[in-house]
Amino acid sequence: SAPPIPEMAAQMAATGNLPKEKLIAMLEDVDGSAGLLSEILADEMAGALENLTRLFSGKPFSFSDTAAVAQELTRKEIDLSLLLEVQKKRLFRRIVADGNLRDLGKIDRISQAQRDLEGNVNKQLVLENLVMELL
Repeated sequence: SAPPIPEMAAQMAATGNLPKEKLIAMLEDVDGSAGLLSEILADEMAGALENLTRLFSGKPFSFSDTAAVAQELTRKEIDLSLLLEVQKKRLFRRIVADGNLRDLGKIDRISQAQRDLEGNVNKQLVLENLVMELL
């Protein structure tokens, strides 16, 4: 079995350039999977996660900004479903911390977007619609 998340984060912090606290949060996003975290930390995935996190920040974006970020995310060969899973986990932790149950519907909507991405659906359109519905 895998070591506890704080222990894994301490080991990774000693060999990497991210602080332990950030690694703990990121490991929680991937249920303690060091392999998934390594995949996310790869240069292209890290930039994509940062862009997706910006879209999910709750700050208002113009449609053109949303479309530009969605286009950039879909142009790259990355696992969008994995990045959406990370966003769902972050949202769930925020719901638990804040007690704001109104946002539970957002988790369902992200899950629907993941199912859409598994089908033969335009990825950019799925992301654009998702972000516009969640704002």
